[in-house]
Amino acid sequence: LAEKKQEVAVHYTIPAKDPWSDYYNFSYGFTHEATDDTERYTNSLGSKAVYEFDVLRNIVSLSFEDEQFLIGTDSKSRSKLLVPSFAMQYKPLEDSYLKKLKFDLYGEIRGASEKLVSDVSFTQLITRGNLRYKLSSRLTALSRFDIGFTDIADFNSLPVSYRFFAGGDNSVRGYDYNTLSPVDENGNYAGGRNLLVGSMEFQYRFLKHWDTAVFYDIGNAYNVGNTDLKQGAGIGFGWLYSVISVRVYAANALDISSRPWKIHVLIGANL
Repeated sequence: LAEKKQEVAVHYTIPAKDPWSDYYNFSYGFTHEATDDTERYTNSLGSKAVYEFDVLRNIVSLSFEDEQFLIGTDSKSRSKLLVPSFAMQYKPLEDSYLKKLKFDLYGEIRGASEKLVSDVSFTQLITRGNLRYKLSSRLTALSRFDIGFTDIADFNSLPVSYRFFAGGDNSVRGYDYNTLSPVDENGNYAGGRNLLVGSMEFQYRFLKHWDTAVFYDIGNAYNVGNTDLKQGAGIGFGWLYSVISVRVYAANALDISSRPWKIHVLIGANL
C-alpha cells in the first residue's frame, strides 16, 4: 500500500546463550522502491549474529543481494553483491544520572569486493545517533545525526540501495523523500557518495497526552567537494499515550526560493 517503497521479508531466529539479547537470524527479503527519478528491485538473502556485552550490542552479518536498478531514463542495470558487515550500538544502562538523558550511538562498516563474488567493490562507513534530554518536567530537547561515507572507484556502478539520499520525514523535513542528493547529467536525483544530516528539536508538553514542538534540520547527500547543506524548520504537534506517539509536523524548506511547506506525519514508538 505504500506509495514509494514496498517490502516483504521472512526471518528465522535462533536464540543464543542469552535469549533476551543474543540470537542468530536468517532471512530472505524482497524490496521494490520507486521515486520520480530512481527505481529498484532487490532480492536479498542474509544471516546475522547479534550479541551484547554490557552497553554494547554487536552485529555481524553477511548478505547476498541481487538488485536491478534504474536512474532516470537510462537502461536498467543489474548488480550482484556479497556484503559482509560489522556494526556496534552503544546504549547505556539505566542509571540514576541518566534519568533525564537517553541516547544511543550506532556505527557500521560494510562493503563488497569484485574478488569475492560481487560485481562492484566498495566500502561504506555509517554512523548515527539520537539524544533525548528532559530540560524540565514539560520541556524536552531532542537531537539526531546521520553520517555516511563511501569509498568506490566507479560510483555509477553502485546500486541505488547503497547510495545516500536525504529529505523526508526522518531526514531533512520540508523536502520530499529522497530529493536531496547530487543530480546526474539529465537532472535526476542519482544519490551521493556521502551523507551528513543533523536535527535539533524542542518539545513542550502542555497537556497530559499532548505536546507542541519547534525544530531545525540541516543536511544533504553529496559527492566530494560539494556539500551544499540544505535547511528545513517548522513546528509540530504530538499525541502520546503509553509507548505510542502520533506526530504531525509543518516544515518549511528554507533553501527553496518559494519556501514551500510540507506536512510530515510520523506514527511509532515514544522512546
